[in-house]
Amino acid sequence: MNLQQQLGEQNSLLRLREQNIHLNQTLNELSSGLMDQVMTINGLSVIRGREVREKSQAVLQESETRVDSIVSASLLVCVIVCIALALLSIIITRFVTKPLYKISAAMKDIAGGDGDLTKRLNVTGVQEATELSAHFNHFAERLQTTIQAVSRVADMLRESVTSTTGLYRAG
Repeated sequence: MNLQQQLGEQNSLLRLREQNIHLNQTLNELSSGLMDQVMTINGLSVIRGREVREKSQAVLQESETRVDSIVSASLLVCVIVCIALALLSIIITRFVTKPLYKISAAMKDIAGGDGDLTKRLNVTGVQEATELSAHFNHFAERLQTTIQAVSRVADMLRESVTSTTGLYRAG
């Protein structure tokens, strides 16, 4: 080979080498730029991750606060309903028992003392109490009628015994 050819080949190799060095420099610059972008994305990802965690914690805390307020409101409503039911049961109990106490007192009054069968119970109040009063009044009327009839028969018998005794003594 001649010198010129050898020099041409060396120049070609030098150019190739220069191109290779230039490509390596460009590749290094691009790699460095790409690494900078990766680092920037990584930093943004970390920041965004923190933001998401903070938002999640805020939402969780808000949810827990809402749940606590709902539970508190529910408990308050339960207490109010229980108190209302207790008061309602007391009112209903008094509404039912008051007429029964009146009937009991009136029957005690009739049974004690003279046994006055002319007294009658008030027919007012709860249906059961009014029925009881009406039935007792009906019983008292029948008993009064029976006692009056027995009293009339006793009077007639007394008159009959008196007149028979008078006849016996006279005779």
